[in-house]
Amino acid sequence: MKNGYLIRVLLTTMLIVLFLGISATNVLADGTETLGDPIGISLSPGSGVVVAGTGMETQPGMININVPGTVKQVLLYWSGGGNNAIIGDNIITVNGTPVTGTLIGGPTFFYGSYYFSSYRKDITGLNLVSQGLNSLTIEGMDFGGVENNGAGILVIYDNGLGNADISLKDGIDLAFINFPEPRKSTVLQTLNFTPDTVSRTANLAMFFGSVSNDSRPNSIEVITGGIKTVYSDLLASDDGPQWDSLNIPVIIPPGATNLTVQAFSRDDNISGTDLPASLTWTAASLSILTTNPAITIKKYTNGSDADTAPGPYLTIGNPVIWTYIVTNIGNVDLTDVIVTDDKGVTVTCPKTTLAVGESMTCTASGTAVAGQYENIGTANGTNASKTVTATDPSHYYGKAKTIVTRTPGYWQTHYVEADREWAKVVAAGNALQCGAPDNFIVNTTPRLEGGFWSSISSETNKHKRTSVDQARMQLAFQLLAAILNNQAFGSDPGGTVLNDARTNFCGTNKNAMLTSKSLLDTFNNGGSNKPFPTGYINGKADPKKSQSVAAKVYWNQPTLPGIPYIP
Repeated sequence: MKNGYLIRVLLTTMLIVLFLGISATNVLADGTETLGDPIGISLSPGSGVVVAGTGMETQPGMININVPGTVKQVLLYWSGGGNNAIIGDNIITVNGTPVTGTLIGGPTFFYGSYYFSSYRKDITGLNLVSQGLNSLTIEGMDFGGVENNGAGILVIYDNGLGNADISLKDGIDLAFINFPEPRKSTVLQTLNFTPDTVSRTANLAMFFGSVSNDSRPNSIEVITGGIKTVYSDLLASDDGPQWDSLNIPVIIPPGATNLTVQAFSRDDNISGTDLPASLTWTAASLSILTTNPAITIKKYTNGSDADTAPGPYLTIGNPVIWTYIVTNIGNVDLTDVIVTDDKGVTVTCPKTTLAVGESMTCTASGTAVAGQYENIGTANGTNASKTVTATDPSHYYGKAKTIVTRTPGYWQTHYVEADREWAKVVAAGNALQCGAPDNFIVNTTPRLEGGFWSSISSETNKHKRTSVDQARMQLAFQLLAAILNNQAFGSDPGGTVLNDARTNFCGTNKNAMLTSKSLLDTFNNGGSNKPFPTGYINGKADPKKSQSVAAKVYWNQPTLPGIPYIP
């Protein structure tokens, strides 16, 4: 507040009290000076709160704020003093848009003929604030030409680290140490939160007006967990004359359940030349992240994310390398991080601690054994509040070195062999079929070659295939070859891989199709090139012959979801 006028008012008030012999408290106090729970709004959940503001003695004012996450809610506050007891100014302009606020405090008498008021408006819906740096232009504030304190925005944001305990008190609370109560001091505010077993850092965000320069003594006292901290002279019109926005990091001890905060006007200047601060307290918010330790593990076998059987086909006796990627996905650091494996595999990790968001890669090794193999990696980490665990399975199929296959490219270009073996497939009732035979069935060599030679991306009429049908065509290329390898050499990818691939081919799940395609790709390209049985007449590669008979049209537009049409 303006120092000269305030001094004159102080002297006048003291003379009136002396001559009339009455209590200035009874005469001047109206009892509305306090912050309280906000009325008429609900707070959005979020990870934290940040505030910024601008003094409005000169206009326009500019609020610059950096929001470290997705915006969940934006509250605009402003306050000032008028020269009478009427309501101040409930309409101001934000980036050219007029907004009408709700009176949350006042008009409250402070001194002389000054009455102060404060307002709040939820401006989330205006979409003026987003993640990152923001600038808001504030203007149009007029409290009768007496004192425009300032304006500030309070932003609740979500940074992906979980929800915080967020509490808010707002209204108006006035204080000047040389005035009688209730204007001498502010009212102690209590902000509650859920206790934890670990120390945490909270953000105490507040708005103050009326402190017009940096030489007026003031203090803010914070108590939590029995520990008192005094912040001196933080209020110095840092946002411009008459306004301060504070973001104070406060350490919350383990077991604490609340924080109390109170602002003071002080008269402790030894020289006596500095006027004590006069305060207009508009809002106080505390945000403290709820502790949520969490961990994930992703296990790979020889580079393959083999969550389901059979996994990659490995030659018996060859090395197996397992890698385990462990990530701290919680919002607190983890200690004593270890990775184990259920089959007695020894896992080595580079460290035992993980900061928030940090990952590390652990490794283990072994030798491939025969048949289907599964092991499960487990990651454990501890925080002072609890231990967290995650698991991930992995598989491989140990095969003998004598397994025989031909690649899809071989079957695609060797018409003689493909025609001979596919005839056996059809005779055995194992042709690729979806639904009834009149829906879809590959029971001729031209239809077989059509599957090998059709474009993955488009049909013969240049119509672009859907992403699902493109996945189906990729699977068809591997599935037809796998069926031929099974017929010609008795080779099998193991488990239910081949039957699952048939089912997925006829379905609509793109991811399932691509998974089957990957498994069969490993099978088709992983066998030895052992010759066909004695007595077979083998032809040479003849791609022109194979392509010339290919019934590509058969693999065009489906009549059922994902099922090609029979021309």
